[in-house]
Amino acid sequence: MIQGLLRRILLAVSISGSCTACALFGPAPKADVSLVDMQFTNVTLFETTAQVTIRIQNQNPEAIRVEGGVHHISINGTELGSGTTSESLELPAFQSGTQMLTLHLSNLAMLTKIKSLVESKRFQYEIESEIPVRRDGIRRSVDLSRSGTVTPEDFQSLSQ
Repeated sequence: MIQGLLRRILLAVSISGSCTACALFGPAPKADVSLVDMQFTNVTLFETTAQVTIRIQNQNPEAIRVEGGVHHISINGTELGSGTTSESLELPAFQSGTQMLTLHLSNLAMLTKIKSLVESKRFQYEIESEIPVRRDGIRRSVDLSRSGTVTPEDFQSLSQ
């Protein structure tokens, strides 16, 4: 009789624990990241600083709060640098917003790649981000990335 009671208690605890785990570890919020603008602000021998604007898109039917983030930007497979922001962003359902961050670019890392980048006919860019997102009171870390290709012709069509 006591064993039967203990089994029922253990079963009830394990079921409630599973339900709690589902709520805590359910699917991560869906989001997307993209580059909006980059302006170089300071150049030294070893490092270039840029102010970067990124757009984060909430792809959920409920609001989310983005609480900062870490972002890495690469061109043609070479990481230019990384930047962080502590700026919070409230995003209503299916809306987007922008964040500003300071990106620190390593001139030494680029030194051996400059010639090939200048001579390149196309630039493959990538942004990889890790953003803390709060939804329904639960904070999750979400990994995002976006890549694309830009050619000199793309810039010429913008100036016309």
